Order: sequence, then structure tokens, then C-alpha cells
Amino acid sequence: MRKTLLLLLLPLGLAGCGGADGGPKTAVSGKVTLKGKPVSGAVVQFVPTAKGEAASARTDGDGKYQLVASKGGTGVAPGDYKVVISKVVGPDGKELPPDVSPFSGGGKETLPAMYSNPGDTILVAKVPDAPTASVDFPLTGQGGAATGFVPGAGPATP
Repeated sequence: MRKTLLLLLLPLGLAGCGGADGGPKTAVSGKVTLKGKPVSGAVVQFVPTAKGEAASARTDGDGKYQLVASKGGTGVAPGDYKVVISKVVGPDGKELPPDVSPFSGGGKETLPAMYSNPGDTILVAKVPDAPTASVDFPLTGQGGAATGFVPGAGPATP
């Protein structure tokens, strides 16, 4: 019985290897700033607008991040993504340590819903078909459409 179950589940596990479509991946990194200052301890999430695998990262003290795919590995498929950037602090107002989940009780979101709420975010990014890409988010705290951009290439288009 165990052998049969293992043989039945093995194709399902293999189907997830290599990404959603097994195509090329782009290693994405970048920087998040708010009003020109680095945002440390924020969670950056890239959610594909079409089929594909989501990815996320946590910013360091300089606001820099490097995406990690939800199934592991660095890189996401080229394409369009909705982006959510959230920074939750503890009940005392201090940044949460990296090993503490922002979903633990008592935390407070510090970024506006237009960046931090999946249903309200105005952030989008276009990941190019390239080995690597730098996608920065210079947040202003103001309303209006916002896109991540690849420095030197101009803004990404939604």
C-alpha cells in the first residue's frame, strides 16, 4: 500500500519542480525606500498577475531585498506582478526580528494600505526576461499609480 501511494504521489511532487512552467527565471533584487529613506524589515511580495509562482523577501537595514520563490530558489518567471510591501512592527513599535513572523499577535502595519494591503496595492512590477534584474520601489506615501523600475531602463509599465 505504501509503495502504491508513493508512486501515485511522486508525479505530483515532480510537477512542482522547476517552477510553474519550467521556463527561464530572473533573479530579482532591489531596494525599497519611503520618502528617500531605506525601509528595513519590510516584507516584499511579488504576486503574478497571470499564472506563475509568487516570491517574497525581507528587506535588510539598507532597504535591499532579494526575492526567494515560494517553492524555494532565487528567481521568478519574467512577466507582470502585483507587488505588496508590508512593514509590521511589534506592540512596542520596534522592528520585529527576522525570525519572528509579522503575523504574530499584536503587530502594527506601518506602511499605507496602498502598498501593504493585497487588495489595495498600487504597486506593480514587470520582471524582464534576463538572468538578473534590479527592481526598486521608491515609495512616496502619496496616492497614484506606482511601479517598480529597473534602474537605467525607466519605469516598468503595468
